[in-house]
Amino acid sequence: MPAVRRDRLRWLRQLAGLLAAAALSAAVAGCGGTHRHRTPPATAASAAGSSAAVSRLLVHILPATRLITTVDLDAARAELRLPRDQGPALAPGGGRERRGSGSSRQQRVRMLGELASLALPIVDDRPLLAALDLRDVHAAVQFGGVEHGGLLIATSQRPTAIATALKRLGWRASGEGFEYPSGGPAGLLEGSRVVLFAGGLVLAADAEDADAAAEQRAAPADDSQLLALLERSSAPARFAAVQPTCLRAILADERLAPDEGSVSIRTRGTPERSDVLLTPGDPLVEGLGLSVSRPLLRRNRVIVHIRYLRGSSAAAGTIVDLARTQQLYRCN
Repeated sequence: MPAVRRDRLRWLRQLAGLLAAAALSAAVAGCGGTHRHRTPPATAASAAGSSAAVSRLLVHILPATRLITTVDLDAARAELRLPRDQGPALAPGGGRERRGSGSSRQQRVRMLGELASLALPIVDDRPLLAALDLRDVHAAVQFGGVEHGGLLIATSQRPTAIATALKRLGWRASGEGFEYPSGGPAGLLEGSRVVLFAGGLVLAADAEDADAAAEQRAAPADDSQLLALLERSSAPARFAAVQPTCLRAILADERLAPDEGSVSIRTRGTPERSDVLLTPGDPLVEGLGLSVSRPLLRRNRVIVHIRYLRGSSAAAGTIVDLARTQQLYRCN
């Protein structure tokens, strides 16, 4: 398997292609049908597994979403015993202490930043994140389907302050939102649109996606399967995907205390243990300093539990990233 991508940020040019990069593009492209965002029948997003901040964002995901990553920064701060207004940050150069070398505040802040980067482009693309006070960011949701994708951010920062900062950073007011001009210093953001809504904002490469997501007030009914899958976990970091292949659904989650997570796979028929590719002894997993359980088979599901070993230098969020970027099951 190729090395796990640590640069999760190259999706901003084409947000629909963003989640195709999660090693699921072929399956998503095969979903078929066309969906445009025209007031679909709606269902309320469940709060069984999601916090209030994440739930408020989930009502803005667009119809026919197939993949979703959620990061609950409030829950992560609590698990790391950090203040509620602690902003996420990454160490310069990506360096980090090994687990077990101490639980310093600096290390915990870095872990918060690593987890946040599953959904937030906190390393670069400053014209977006520099407009936000990250101490006020509560959650982020990254979503995508065959025709659309976007990034939703929950923040308690005043909208007028965000709007002023966006304009100062080169965004141009356009209708109800802001667009990043051609030739700006952040090329990945060129043509992207940001629209503010109560309690947050949406960023999308397509203006129609941004406007539709901001206006939407309830999660679409045809996303109910994906949302129900997501709500099976309340972990700070989650990834869920539904698709029409032999691998019907994936749910990965990760906690920071204890430092562990799981990957659950639902197959079309009865799964075979020999087809599970995320197994003990895998050189990629061992190289990351992770311990993987023997796959558990339950009807049409495979469950793998993963924990970080003492001395692992893998970034927080690696378990979710594995589910997004690696082949997990061999479809015959």
